[in-house]
Amino acid sequence: MVGQTISPPKSSSTGGGSSSSSPERLSRAALNLVQVPNPQQWVQWAEEWYRQLPLPRWAPDDTVPLVLGWVAARVFQVVSVSRVWHLVRRDYEHPALELMVFTHVVGDQWLRVLLGRRQLGQAVGLAVAYASLALFTFLAILLEDVLSGILFLPSLLYIVFIVALNVSSWRLDAEKRANPVKPYPVTYVRQEIMQ
Repeated sequence: MVGQTISPPKSSSTGGGSSSSSPERLSRAALNLVQVPNPQQWVQWAEEWYRQLPLPRWAPDDTVPLVLGWVAARVFQVVSVSRVWHLVRRDYEHPALELMVFTHVVGDQWLRVLLGRRQLGQAVGLAVAYASLALFTFLAILLEDVLSGILFLPSLLYIVFIVALNVSSWRLDAEKRANPVKPYPVTYVRQEIMQ
């Protein structure tokens, strides 16, 4: 069902009286309201929006390095957290693991605001909270196991880079809106028609 849209039922007009809505019609109409985007289309949509952002000079022009960095950082993060998971004897209530879960929750919300709603300004607050939680998670993991902390470090660096990119793009966008490019002045020549 990913990427498919169910069209609403055709309304049939009967000669008179009130129209009754069957449960089948209601469920089909509700399914039409909840559209699940095709992942490939969503990625293309996000890439197009990224290219339109005012980016600092140090930002990559394409999203490929960002995606590759994210995948590499996640691999190290999984190894780091699994080491901590085994060291704390699978204790769900361990502070390092709770911080990790909370960091992921805030990170997911940040992505929804940034890429889903395309709100740079609103995403900045979540981005700073995300980076702060990632730093606290790194410290909690480092206190538990030094090797796990070192393995978590690429994730922390990636998060700090992405947050800096978000903040810089937001500032550049604010400057762009405050100082719009003025159009080239056009002079109009009045022509008189001689009769």
